[in-house]
Amino acid sequence: MPSIRYNQLDSLRGLAAISVVIHHYLLIFPQFYEKTIDNSGYALVNFLKYTPLHIFFSGTQAVILFFVLSGFVLSLPFLNNINSSYSIYLTRRVTRIYIPYLVSLVIVLIAVKLFSEGVLTGFSPWANGKWSDPIDFKLIIDHLFLVGNFANGEYNPIYWSLVHEMRISILFPIIMIFIIKYKWKFSLLWSLIISAFGFVGTTLLSHANIETDYMLSLYYGLSFVIGALLAKHKDMLIKFFESKSKTVKILITILSIFLYTFPSWVLNFPVIPERLLNPPNTVMASIGAAMFIILALASKTIKKVLLFKPFQFFGDISYSLYLYHCIPLFVLLHQFNDKVTTWILLITSCIVSILLAVLSYYFVEKPSIKLGKKISTKLKNQETNKKLAG
Repeated sequence: MPSIRYNQLDSLRGLAAISVVIHHYLLIFPQFYEKTIDNSGYALVNFLKYTPLHIFFSGTQAVILFFVLSGFVLSLPFLNNINSSYSIYLTRRVTRIYIPYLVSLVIVLIAVKLFSEGVLTGFSPWANGKWSDPIDFKLIIDHLFLVGNFANGEYNPIYWSLVHEMRISILFPIIMIFIIKYKWKFSLLWSLIISAFGFVGTTLLSHANIETDYMLSLYYGLSFVIGALLAKHKDMLIKFFESKSKTVKILITILSIFLYTFPSWVLNFPVIPERLLNPPNTVMASIGAAMFIILALASKTIKKVLLFKPFQFFGDISYSLYLYHCIPLFVLLHQFNDKVTTWILLITSCIVSILLAVLSYYFVEKPSIKLGKKISTKLKNQETNKKLAG
């Protein structure tokens, strides 16, 4: 039984990628980077940052959505009893993620070498924290391995998520053993415990001046588990949504937006210390993301919107857009920030990013996927021949 492809979920990923682009392009401004909730002089900015309107540039939540989508999509072959060995699974995953990443790494290193100009006056610490140091050979080697503990945001601020994506993908077949064997409550409970352990462990190590992000992968693994559980019970959840009245469906949609943007608007209610908000932030955003997926699958209206050709286009190039959107941004900032209006730089960067993403999609991503399928087919034939010989 072949795995079903849900094109509307590609579009959902594309919209999430766009929100990451907007997020990073706004982060160059100090007022969007810094906490301004108590500053009445930033009323409009605060209205955008600390309400559900933050959904349009909710970069961190978009990454959580990527993780939930990955858990959902990766689990489908396991749930549909599509048998393949671990080597075949890993081959497809590595060619899908690593090869496009590696090409982008080469390009960003060339860009840093040729165009970095040091301090960006008038821009946020976030903008000045990238491309600020000379290229380091050891750091390049760390980037090549991808799954280790290293300064993964030095050259491209999105690489941190690929580190966790790859680590969790490597272990995902083990996760699926528990997802398939046990009821959802058991799987969710243990993933919550492991996620909490990862967060607490990371925090304690940080206080001990030990900087490592290995345990953060345990923390983000929860989002993959939620995606996998969603895939396992999608039919039941779709029927549940379809059985509701139009009013209830609208309320569910609104609730999903509030849960997804919880990390933004909850700051208006300083009951819980901000340092303790990370775990509920991730849980709420993951649930909101899971609800988005169900809405995309169950709502005819939302499905129709997501299948709109421009959204499908951005769904196709979403990974490449995610990989490349910061490179032209930093090149233009370093070369022209004192010569051209910032908004002109941002618009130009956006156009160049889309062009780079299209080129990467057709000349890197698609060939990488094709290569993964070719190698997988060869491995599968070898395994079949071994079984027949035995």
